Amino acid sequence: MSAVSRRSRTAALLVAAALCGAVAFTATTATSATTAAKKPTGKPAPVLKDPKVEGKKQAAKFLTLLKGEATPALKAFLSPQFLIQRADGSSATRASYLAGAVTNIKSFTITDVQATQRKDVLVVRYTAETDQIVDGQAYKKTPAPRLSTFVWDGKAWTLISHANFNTPQ
Repeated sequence: MSAVSRRSRTAALLVAAALCGAVAFTATTATSATTAAKKPTGKPAPVLKDPKVEGKKQAAKFLTLLKGEATPALKAFLSPQFLIQRADGSSATRASYLAGAVTNIKSFTITDVQATQRKDVLVVRYTAETDQIVDGQAYKKTPAPRLSTFVWDGKAWTLISHANFNTPQ
């Protein structure tokens, strides 16, 4: 694949992920407001002074939970509406992701964090350099962009969508 077509594909994937994040942002704002109305014991989302700090913390939590199996902690962290999109074109819902081969990340570094918050939605764009295996295939260890959307469930942040632009080796 030529450098131009790789850049075009990456740009198209970034646009698609941004649209997914915008849809998730819009949907979760309406959905979570309805859900919050049904949960009188839940606390409102914290108003973050610096969303980048919490965004990096939540991104690191997700990558730390990816140990190759659907652990109880990972199940609790993924929103029931969770969706993932990968650069290779594969995607999954929460149920199919947890039932399949969960990514195994041995180590990671997060940089270039950008984050925004609107009420109970936190959108985080970052670069991650990972040593990871997806469905038995090693992925490149070079820095790759990621986009994650978190929603406050009344008690904690949960991951509702994630886009990974890293490609297999």
